[in-house]
Amino acid sequence: MTSRLARRVATRVMTPLMTPLMTPLGDVRGASALEFAFILPLMLTLYIGTFEVSQGVTAKRKVTLTAHTVADLVARQASVSSSNLPDIFKATTTIMAPFSASSSVFTLIVSGINISSQGVATIDWSCASDGNTYYTQSQVVTSTVPSALIVANTASYLVWGKASYIYTPFLIRGSNSPFYTMSGAITLTDQMYLSPRVSASVSNPTNSCS
Repeated sequence: MTSRLARRVATRVMTPLMTPLMTPLGDVRGASALEFAFILPLMLTLYIGTFEVSQGVTAKRKVTLTAHTVADLVARQASVSSSNLPDIFKATTTIMAPFSASSSVFTLIVSGINISSQGVATIDWSCASDGNTYYTQSQVVTSTVPSALIVANTASYLVWGKASYIYTPFLIRGSNSPFYTMSGAITLTDQMYLSPRVSASVSNPTNSCS
């Protein structure tokens, strides 16, 4: 009887004392909030990373498509000049939508290339969508032409389309960025070489562009 009474008294005395120590071990109400705090940065990084990569890949595909399209449209002509080149540039740059095709971030260059039987490639004529001169007549560009397109002891002609776009990520890393993002703008470039479709070459008699 005495021992039972002693146990009851001890239990009543110890329970209030142990409760503050045992409560944190049994309280799981804050577990979800704690887990979310750990997972949130990872979720944001994955979301932003996926968005940036998809935008960058889309922009790159459009750059490739514009380079191919301008070369293809010019290769279908027997000659080009200021009367049709502006329309070709205008039609091609619409492919970049919804990305900007303004001259400050996007440049489209199309050139005619003469390849001699000695394998030397030179510029026949060259025009750019922004009106600047990037290649001059008779400039040697052999190093830019893939070797597979230069046939030994055979003179040939190529239409060269080149597109360049300055892609600025949606989020750019700041000096105190809490997670990884792009550090700045990226220049996306692609080029395409095609043979003339309707004649041996595509001429630009007056070397005029606009």
